[in-house]
Amino acid sequence: MSERAENKYAIIKEVLKKAGKKVSQKEIEDAISRYNDMVKELEHFKNLSIKQDQQSGHSKQIEKLQDENKILREETNNMKKQIEELRHRFSTLAGQKMINGNPDIADLSDPFRPTNLAEKFHQLYDDEWTPAFEFLDKTPSMDESKVIDFLANIVKEIDKVCSKTSENQISKIKQYITDDLVSPKVETKEGTMVATKRSAVDEKQEKLVSNLLAEFRKSFGMLSVQPLVELFDKYYMVKMRKPWNIPSSAKELNYFVAKCLEIVWLMKIQHPPMKFLWLYEGEKCDKDRFSFFTKRGEKVKQTVWPAVLLHSEGPLVAKGVIQAI
Repeated sequence: MSERAENKYAIIKEVLKKAGKKVSQKEIEDAISRYNDMVKELEHFKNLSIKQDQQSGHSKQIEKLQDENKILREETNNMKKQIEELRHRFSTLAGQKMINGNPDIADLSDPFRPTNLAEKFHQLYDDEWTPAFEFLDKTPSMDESKVIDFLANIVKEIDKVCSKTSENQISKIKQYITDDLVSPKVETKEGTMVATKRSAVDEKQEKLVSNLLAEFRKSFGMLSVQPLVELFDKYYMVKMRKPWNIPSSAKELNYFVAKCLEIVWLMKIQHPPMKFLWLYEGEKCDKDRFSFFTKRGEKVKQTVWPAVLLHSEGPLVAKGVIQAI
């Protein structure tokens, strides 16, 4: 028996003796066993209490860390949003600077970008030019060559009207805006007061105004189409139909004119405007920029449909059609 066990034995025996109770060796050993069990149980509860205290402390620490983590996640998400917004703004600004005044870079967000318009113009030849041609081909005294020239002249006249109107629009809008900025007018009871001195617009401001006006006018470009169709029919088509006695009710021709004017107008309000390329009788056939109509050869007889350039002296965006000699 160990010294510690002997001490427990002596203590219990002494306690029982003082209590005046006669006990056997077995009773003493049972008492010691129960005592040991109680000590173990007390130690267990003591350890459990310590663990619970530790776990409680850990739980509070974990909760604190979780709260701090939540705050950090929110701050991180906010920073990500701000970075993404700055990246988008920078990308938009950089892209706009590249696109402005640079027709060789397409703005893919623009539904009326030059490549789309060139495709529409080529589609116009496939879809609307043919019905108009077939209708006119039935007109007395108009053979194939005259019908081709008649339709080509319509496109040329539309080109002239749209180009001139576009230039006039920009000039008037620009003058109206800049005049009021460099020489603001003040309304008083005595009337409108205007300063004698005007501010000067420098080259950088001039370029900025031109770019802004071009984008502004493009955004509202479709608003001019129907009025232009009406005016073109009234002042140009009436004269062009008259020598051939073509009725104003010819829907195939009227639809071709309206659709042609719409597309050409949108082409001419580009910044810079798109350009048509025509070949004339006797010139060498440009097989890189034109396809043949019904006759092939080395010399041009007439242009059936013009080729389209991105801008004056710019790259080809749509091939034309020629009739060879």
